[in-house]
Amino acid sequence: MTIAGGMWDRRFAEQPWPSEPNPLLVELAGALPAGRGLGLRGGPGRNTPWLAVKGWDMALLDASISALSQAQPRAEQAGASIEPVRCDVLEWRPQGPSYDLATVANLHPAPGSPAQMLATAADVLGAGTSDIDVFAWATKRAP
Repeated sequence: MTIAGGMWDRRFAEQPWPSEPNPLLVELAGALPAGRGLGLRGGPGRNTPWLAVKGWDMALLDASISALSQAQPRAEQAGASIEPVRCDVLEWRPQGPSYDLATVANLHPAPGSPAQMLATAADVLGAGTSDIDVFAWATKRAP
């Protein structure tokens, strides 16, 4: 387990997290034809289960086992399934372009990691996929 994975395991276990999909995702992806999708650092599953319900074949990649263990039942309760993948997105390498959609939402990135994460998202997208939509980006709050 990575240090980040352990920290997020504690945070996801300590408090309930939203389960409704990001409204911007609903607006931007709601009308897309279903295909194969990947939620990068998807946490306990706001967006990935929603896309699975919409007919997408979704995988959720996150370093937190707590997040993945919450996301799977959320999808199942909604009548869908997802493929949970436990690893750090900064260490994971795709086997080539094999996804039609990559979601990156509500990031809390380490310095220097956003560019690497978005490059990974771009690498997973298959032919005919022309963009990545970053649905929400967390910024550091002032004290």
